[in-house]
Amino acid sequence: MSESKLSREDIIASVAELIAEQGLENLTMRNIANHVGCSVGTLPHYFDGKDDIVVAALNWSNERIFSRLGNMPLSDIRIDSLLPLIASAMPIDEHADIEWRVRLCLWDYAVTSSDMRETVNTINQTVIELIEGLIEQLQKNNEVQPELNTKITALTFYQLCMGGGFNMLHSPLAEREEKLQPLLHYIQSLKL
Repeated sequence: MSESKLSREDIIASVAELIAEQGLENLTMRNIANHVGCSVGTLPHYFDGKDDIVVAALNWSNERIFSRLGNMPLSDIRIDSLLPLIASAMPIDEHADIEWRVRLCLWDYAVTSSDMRETVNTINQTVIELIEGLIEQLQKNNEVQPELNTKITALTFYQLCMGGGFNMLHSPLAEREEKLQPLLHYIQSLKL
């Protein structure tokens, strides 16, 4: 792609692919420029530095996952319709695999970067609140047990997704749907 037609979104998608393939340890401005097909001097026109690019890649991953989850109005949410949405957010196909690889590389980076840790913690809290809202709506729709503590259930659900996604990345794609079953079973166990 010529540099004149290059967009911020093109760079972010290319950086996400690079992170998924090589990890953060190889994420240098020169490597990014080579992967994108531009000069190193072009990157500062789009980003304030490497950390800005890393945050953009994390947001890219999350936005793609959440766009699939946001396809259903909350008032229509049912356990049976939620299960395929949850499955679509997990790393069971090639696209979701890249998103999860990016996410986990960046979470690892956040362990040693206080700025990135704050970003990751904010994203995590937002996701947990979204899940809590889903559970509350499921309660209103008489789909799940009304006595569920929505905060604890949302945190449990989130931690199962994160742990399950991490474990799935260590298995061949063909085996991942089977590894998704415990998470789906947990969701089903909440049903009235």
